[in-house]
Amino acid sequence: MNQKECCHTEKKNSLTPLYILLGGIVGVSLILTYFFESNTFMMYLMGVWFLAFGLLKLYDLGGFARSFSQYDIIAKRWRAYGYIFPFIEIIIGLIYILNTGMLYMTEINSIALIISLLGIISAYKIVSSGQSIACVCMGTYWKLPMTKVTIIENFFMFLMVGYMLVYPASMMSMDDMGNMPMDESTVMSSEMITPSSNNDDSMREHCKTMPEMAGCDKYK
Repeated sequence: MNQKECCHTEKKNSLTPLYILLGGIVGVSLILTYFFESNTFMMYLMGVWFLAFGLLKLYDLGGFARSFSQYDIIAKRWRAYGYIFPFIEIIIGLIYILNTGMLYMTEINSIALIISLLGIISAYKIVSSGQSIACVCMGTYWKLPMTKVTIIENFFMFLMVGYMLVYPASMMSMDDMGNMPMDESTVMSSEMITPSSNNDDSMREHCKTMPEMAGCDKYK
């Protein structure tokens, strides 16, 4: 085996923990969706994703913060961000899993979108520059090489969050839509789920497209 093949094999094998973690995240999300139908698979997937990656960073919080500051856009300028970031991920993850009422989901999705976008930019800068810097997205116990896989991982998260922002109905099962309390920001961003209009004609048009939503019984 020549040096090129050796290095390629080593890099491939070093990503194994990431593949195992991603598989576990999908598996746990499917189990939660099966047993707790109040949220959708996408909500649970995002929740378990953020929670798992956040908890792994707590293994060596100081080491993570030091390594994170080598490539993250914000952590380079503000070192304390590296100590705060894992807790942000954990909180976001718990909200996705436990927030069956979709409270403040517009704001949470917006924060998650920014986090994933910053991750894409940070990883792309390192990969495109050819620098050899370890990615501590799984903490310091498993230091992964900063490769295109890291960019794809963040891009995948970016697409999921973006989809939920554009299509809020993807976050809630149809059986529970009419019974879930929503805050004003969620109603404004997802009028197709629970329209707040007092105009009968407007309500009637909404109910034609989504007859299952709350408030449509009197228009049938």
